[in-house]
Amino acid sequence: MLMLSNIEKFSLAALLLVIAFFWIIFRSIFLLIPTAIILSVIGWELFDKTKSSQITITYDRNNMVRTNKEWRVPLIIRLMNKEGKSVTALSDKEIKMTVTQGKILNPVVKIPKGSSEAKTVFIISKPIRYATFSAKAKGFKETKVEIYLDKYRYCVFDGARMPFDANFHDQCGKVQPTNGDKVCKNCRSLIPSAAYYCPVCGACQPRNKKTN
Repeated sequence: MLMLSNIEKFSLAALLLVIAFFWIIFRSIFLLIPTAIILSVIGWELFDKTKSSQITITYDRNNMVRTNKEWRVPLIIRLMNKEGKSVTALSDKEIKMTVTQGKILNPVVKIPKGSSEAKTVFIISKPIRYATFSAKAKGFKETKVEIYLDKYRYCVFDGARMPFDANFHDQCGKVQPTNGDKVCKNCRSLIPSAAYYCPVCGACQPRNKKTN
C-alpha cells in the first residue's frame, strides 16, 4: 500500500482542489457561452426591430368631411418596419406631430402597447394641394411626410392622372386596386403591392417579382 507523508497528502489535496476549481469554471463557461449567445441574439432582434421601425402618416381620403368653415381630414399614424409591415408597440408610444399649415386636432397622439396605429384629424380652412407633416417619438427617428390633398389621383399602372373617385382608368383599361400593402418610397403613403406608381403623389415605385 502506497504510504504518503502529510506534506504529500496536503499537496495532493491542494492539486485536486485546484483541478476541481478549474473544472467548475470550465463547465460554467461552457454553459454560459451558448446562453449568452442566445440572449444576445434575442436582445439584438428586439433592438433591431425597434431601431428599424418608423412612423408613417397617411390620410383617409374617403372620409374627408367638408363643412361651411373647414375641411376635416382623418389621419392614420402607424408604426412600420423597413419592409412596410406594421409592428406593434412594446409600450405606450406618444407621437408628437406638427404641420406646416392648418392644424392637427390632437398634436400628441398615443399608440397604446400592443397596437400599431392611432388616429387624429387634420383641419384646414381652405383646400390646399399638400401639407408637410412631421412626427417624432422617443426611440424613433423624426419622420417628415408631404401628404397631397388634390381631388385627383394617379393610375397605379401608368402614372397618369385620373379622377379621384374613378376605379377604372380609361387610358390603360385597368381596374385600380384598393389594398394598401407597401409604402411609397416618396410620400410614404400606403399603396397597393401591385402599384408601379403611387396613386397619391404619382412617384414611380421599385419593381420586383411581387409587383409584376
